[in-house]
Amino acid sequence: MLKLMNDVTASQQWGIGALNTKVAFKGGWGPGTDGAYLVRQMAVVRLADGSRVGMALAARAPDGSFDSGIAALNALARWVAEHIKTGGSARC
Repeated sequence: MLKLMNDVTASQQWGIGALNTKVAFKGGWGPGTDGAYLVRQMAVVRLADGSRVGMALAARAPDGSFDSGIAALNALARWVAEHIKTGGSARC
């Protein structure tokens, strides 16, 4: 499974995939019945101390567009990367 999660096309290197760390991830997106896009990703992220954490992110922009959803997911992923701590869940 992780081998497949490491095989992501360059056009999908946004959100978690744009983090400057070792990450295995996959994502999905699609319009709902109302036409608004939900973009989402799941990942296993290797932290600086070598530990790994699971991560799942999802975003639906107010305007419902795919591009705005990606922008929101990028911002969310950057926030998580800036605030995550190493050493296990007790320190996150």
